[in-house]
Order: sequence, then structure tokens, then C-alpha cells
Amino acid sequence: KIIQVSAGKHHAACLTDEGLGYTWGDNGYGKLGHRDQKQRNAPTRVQGARFSTLLCGDVSTAGLGWPEYQGRPFSKQSGDGLVWVWGVLKGSNGEGATHPVPNYDVQGWAIDKSNFALGGTHCALSGEGAGVAWAFSPVAFGQLGFGPNGVKSSHTANKMDVGEGLVARQVVASVGQTHLLVDSETAKGVETWEPPTEPLPAPATKPRGPPPKKKARS
Repeated sequence: KIIQVSAGKHHAACLTDEGLGYTWGDNGYGKLGHRDQKQRNAPTRVQGARFSTLLCGDVSTAGLGWPEYQGRPFSKQSGDGLVWVWGVLKGSNGEGATHPVPNYDVQGWAIDKSNFALGGTHCALSGEGAGVAWAFSPVAFGQLGFGPNGVKSSHTANKMDVGEGLVARQVVASVGQTHLLVDSETAKGVETWEPPTEPLPAPATKPRGPPPKKKARS
């Protein structure tokens, strides 16, 4: 039974209720995770891990899950699993992987799958009271959230400039942005947006005059 589907720029992935991940489409940089760079026109099983979520970016694929050996998953840890990434890992250094590899920068963190996001070329998550992000290829729009004095791009997972004790409910990412939905009482000293309590006023409209007269044909 398929419980999740994700689409990247030129490839896609889906996940079953047993944690089996499948990918297909363009396989440039090995982002399908099959230890090669051959295109797949049909869903093909990703070996080496069972997943709780799978996400597709532009040049990479990422997921949360647990290692698997000879078809048998290891004991599950807290949260929704380890962070696995494949495809482009460090684009500026030419590093990548054609099969799932764990990200040890956040190993041991209890991460909820709703707090795990993959943008075009960066990854963001929240756990252990902090927000963390890193880039697979150089980024320049501040989507890693390291603050006005922080670096714009980093291949190493670092904490976002959102303070300590953050309790996130959802993390989402796009090509140039990252958004966190957090409990307001934990977002101390961070600019937040709250929806208005009163209905927004309707835009002003100009009164319509009579329709223009049609010219008579001679």
C-alpha cells in the first residue's frame, strides 16, 4: 500500500506502509539510490534502509529511516529514524552518493517526519529544541537561516538563528525558502506572523457607470 509520494525536478519517489522506498525517473548524480546512474522508467526499490518518509529535491533525495540488512530492518530508534541522503551531497566539492548514506551531523536526534524538509538543493529539520539546515550545492538566498551575520551556504548541518528550545510542528522548504511552524511560546525573540483575528476589509470598488453606447453602423 502506497502511503506517500514525492516529486523532484526530474525524478520521483514513493513509500509503502512497510517502509519500502521506490524511486524512478532521471538518475543523474545517482539520486535514485540504486548504485548507478541509469534512468528508471518504473518504480524501483531502494535497498539498504526502511523509511518513514522520502523526499525529492533537484539533485538529491533524502529520507528518515532505519538501516536494513538482508531484508531485515534494524531496531527502530526514537523519532522517525536517521537522516539518509543520496545524489549530490557536496556539490562544490564534487561529492555524492548513488545509494542512501546517513548524515552523521544529526545522528542520534529524535526527528519527527513532519519536521523534516528538502528544498531544491538544501535540507532543513527541527529536533532537540533547535532548527538545523545544510546545503548540497551552494545557496545564496538565506534559506539556511543562519542569520544576518552567518554564512549563506554550508555543506555541514548547523543550527538556524532561531534561538534555543524551539518546538516545531512542521518544517517545509522550497528552492529558495525555508519555513517553520512553531509553538509561539517557544519562539522567543524571533519575528513571528499571526493570522488576523478580524476579517480583512473588502477592497474598495469604484461604482460602475453605464456601459458605453455602441456606435451605429452607417
